[in-house]
Amino acid sequence: MVSFNTVKKGTNIKYKNVNSIEIKNELYYFLFTVPALVILFIFLIIPLTMGFFMSFTDWDGISTTVNFVGLKNYSSVLTTNRFRTVLKNTFYLMILFIPIMNALAVIMAVLVSTLKAKLANFFKSAIFYPNLLCLIVVGFVWRLIYDYNNGLINSTLRSIGLNSLVKDWIGDPNMVMNSIAVVFIWSCVGYYLLIYAAGIMAIPNDLYEAAEIEGCGEIKKFRFITLPMLAPSITRSIVLSTTLVFSSFGLILALSDGGPGYASQTLPLEVYHYAFIRFRTTQGLAAGMILGLLVSILIIIELNFLLKREEIY
Repeated sequence: MVSFNTVKKGTNIKYKNVNSIEIKNELYYFLFTVPALVILFIFLIIPLTMGFFMSFTDWDGISTTVNFVGLKNYSSVLTTNRFRTVLKNTFYLMILFIPIMNALAVIMAVLVSTLKAKLANFFKSAIFYPNLLCLIVVGFVWRLIYDYNNGLINSTLRSIGLNSLVKDWIGDPNMVMNSIAVVFIWSCVGYYLLIYAAGIMAIPNDLYEAAEIEGCGEIKKFRFITLPMLAPSITRSIVLSTTLVFSSFGLILALSDGGPGYASQTLPLEVYHYAFIRFRTTQGLAAGMILGLLVSILIIIELNFLLKREEIY
């Protein structure tokens, strides 16, 4: 006959073995992340920390002497009329790009989902292809397309007698931001199309079948099934597109270089100009910190709103 104490002792040994195995597995998982954490620490955390502290100094990027100047660099950046123009341009681009691009991506994803597999894959690949191109290359190509004298758009309009529609697409201060937004959308919509297409594929067909039995048309199915079920994809896409607007300067650099004047100068491009064109290193660092803070605040606000929306659905 086995005593109660023996059973209890054996059970404790079994639990200890299970716990030790779990600890070893967790240790292995952590060790696999160590290389990525080291790279993150060396190439992101350390430079970011150094940049933050150097933004409070007068370092010119070359000399070995560094003097603490407090908030002088931040004050110099924030109090210029140019900064207000830059901020306005950045938000204008964000307001244009994010809603239109996401709406187009959702519509395209819905249309592509109705096609047969091979045809759907073809259209996904074709629309996604511009996203593979470097944004600087995209900017130079579209600069040729937008050219007032010999560009494809104006040449086509002149050839069919629509001279009244000929415009200086990137030379007119009132047109340049709209032209840049079009290029951003053309270049990036394919990426977000794939996000929404994947979200649509994850929606159970039972929901659509039940809606058809109830007599719902395509519009009602889109409104009450597709759109609510795409809430996680919408959250992901809006956050990603926000970071894109506040991190991409290559396309604008190649397309208009912030001109004419400062009509298309955005905050990422302003940081670049401070650091590498005007050689005001610490002011560039201050502008970069302002940019990072602004993006963080916007993303927190977006996530707070969008995640609550996901919970409703």
